[in-house]
Amino acid sequence: EVNSCESYEWNGITYTESGTHFHNESSVLNNYSISFDDGVIDCGNYVDISGNEITFMSWVKVNNFSGISNIFRQHWSEGHWMRFYNQGMLHFHLSGISNSNDFQTNFNTNQWYHVAGTYNGSEIKLYVNGNLDSQISASGSLIEYEEPFYLGAGAQDSEFLNGNIEEASVWSKSLTQEEIQNYMNCPPIGDELGLVAYWNFEEGDVNTVYDLSGNNNNGAINGATYSSNVPEQSCQLTTVNGCDSVAVLNL
Repeated sequence: EVNSCESYEWNGITYTESGTHFHNESSVLNNYSISFDDGVIDCGNYVDISGNEITFMSWVKVNNFSGISNIFRQHWSEGHWMRFYNQGMLHFHLSGISNSNDFQTNFNTNQWYHVAGTYNGSEIKLYVNGNLDSQISASGSLIEYEEPFYLGAGAQDSEFLNGNIEEASVWSKSLTQEEIQNYMNCPPIGDELGLVAYWNFEEGDVNTVYDLSGNNNNGAINGATYSSNVPEQSCQLTTVNGCDSVAVLNL
């Protein structure tokens, strides 16, 4: 609540009348996704998946379930991956870990979903749209590979995702459900603790997607294209000036 004699400036607007005022500006930059259909993004050999914890999360929309369709994959014969198979079953596999896990949700075509997989050293948990979908006991350490990390395919020429990905991130820690729910609508900035790689695909017209974590895991686009089809996101936090979203003015 603000008491002022004449006027008050809040989030770039000058108010001259008493009352309750709302500011609904969202800071989410959400103009593009990447459309994959016989296309791939190669993020290089140095996406660091190792240790005893990990989180991978992304928005994904599938146009058609056919064969094996990867959201991400690193290393061909074993490796780490999150991929669709069996007409819409989503599988999360981590090399070096004693178990892998399948999502229980029945995924529909042409619908955006936020998916996240975590491992904390003792459990693999899977989340859909911020809700815990399944969990399973697991143990072991992640095997580290200096091999290409692919988005939208299993390799340069196979297991393509027929659909779109909007944002993808890899973390060296197991995010909590609350953190996953927050990042689902309010994406990372890039300097968060434990962030290994983060791509938001907002470049729009170049052949490179940039890793905003500062770890230089930039991705080369091969055959995939930018799309304006994106999921709805809206940050319900503070406004651009760090103020509350509601102000009561007594002028």
